[in-house]
Amino acid sequence: NISPLVRKSARSVAYRMGGIGKVRPADLRVGVDRLSRSYSKVIPLSVLILNGMGISTAHGGIKGTAFLIRTPELIEDGLRTCLRESIKSINITKKGLMLGNTGLSVNPDLIFGSNTAIGDVKYKFINQDWSRADLNQIVTFATAFHSKQAGLLGFVAEEDSPLPRTVPIGPVTAKAFGWVASPNVSPEISAALLSRSIESWVKQ
Repeated sequence: NISPLVRKSARSVAYRMGGIGKVRPADLRVGVDRLSRSYSKVIPLSVLILNGMGISTAHGGIKGTAFLIRTPELIEDGLRTCLRESIKSINITKKGLMLGNTGLSVNPDLIFGSNTAIGDVKYKFINQDWSRADLNQIVTFATAFHSKQAGLLGFVAEEDSPLPRTVPIGPVTAKAFGWVASPNVSPEISAALLSRSIESWVKQ
């Protein structure tokens, strides 16, 4: 059975399609009226399709719009899932912490166990030199959660790519981990390598 609401919507769509027929040359010069004004943004793309043309990032005379899907959160969630599936003996979570009544908070991407260690995921390639901003951030996270171990996780080109040296800062030790992003290493192997190094680090 079709609900009355769906029937009403279908009738509305059918009514607006009353004048639709075969593609004609005049379709390339179509305009919009009051009822079809909401489609004005897709007209340029439709004309390109009818002309058998494509679009590119080059500057041109046609106005267009687009939207971006934020990927850092997807990478972070994917990595956290990989670690959870590989390291069953350690509870891995994400949580924020308010700093008193200052209105400020710290939000590391990874909390291992009962604040045994914290980790932060960087959506970028890392090299053998520490980024001072990244180092300061993970040490701040560890200090806030009373953790003695702070980890930075980022991409590396190869399994043997050089990483920043482990740094002791007061009671906190900061260590970097590389997530191999290479066509020569499968995602499964890359995840396994990272999981083993993380598990060994947390349990030491």
